[in-house]
Amino acid sequence: MIQWGKIFLIALSSVLVLSCFGCGKKGPPFLTANPVPLRVDNLGVTWKDGTVTLEGTVKGENLHVEQITGCRVFSVWYSKDDAPCETCPIEMKTFQEIQGKVVVGTAFRCEMEKKKQAGITYFQVRLLGRGGVVGPPSDMMKIIE
Repeated sequence: MIQWGKIFLIALSSVLVLSCFGCGKKGPPFLTANPVPLRVDNLGVTWKDGTVTLEGTVKGENLHVEQITGCRVFSVWYSKDDAPCETCPIEMKTFQEIQGKVVVGTAFRCEMEKKKQAGITYFQVRLLGRGGVVGPPSDMMKIIE
């Protein structure tokens, strides 16, 4: 014979025990940092006396350039004999962060020191915002020496 009283007590105690745990740590509400919606367009690269100058225009829906704190410049070098094909993906692993004012109005400009090597060098830029947020990547720029 089924003892409904014991089943009810077991079910009730299970509900009470499980309701004590909740769904995790509670904290004050906060807004998450949004990524920088601005990106560098029409990237151009000039190389002179060991200094690389990257220039372009800044595009985005809300141009709040005062939120830009610098940029992250990705670069990768290949020898001419080991060049990737035109449709091959290029992995940009190494980067150099440039802190400071790199955007004035809608113009982007930054300089960095880099030794020139014979071969193919690819560059790509991502803008940095407050709180360490990183914007979308620019198009890749290829330089052949």
